[in-house]
Amino acid sequence: MGEDQRQETWYAHCDSWQPITNARAIPDRRRQHELATPIPVRVRLIWQRDGTELLDTIAVGWAGQLVHVQVRDVRVRIGFAWVHAEHVVRR
Repeated sequence: MGEDQRQETWYAHCDSWQPITNARAIPDRRRQHELATPIPVRVRLIWQRDGTELLDTIAVGWAGQLVHVQVRDVRVRIGFAWVHAEHVVRR
């Protein structure tokens, strides 16, 4: 298999990973509610090294004042984050 045909592994971007400082801990499963239809939102993320960023994405759930948003970015391992509702607005 040629160099250009190699499949990228999950660990390939580990040097890029960084915490989202305004992300909250995953709430207890009993408090979580999934949305039947994801809602388009703009979320304010604060990266540990890169600072503040506004991201157009989707909300997929909520738990009290926390919103579960999708984060498709090589800097985050999981692909989702829980953030306080004050950082999220509908698009």
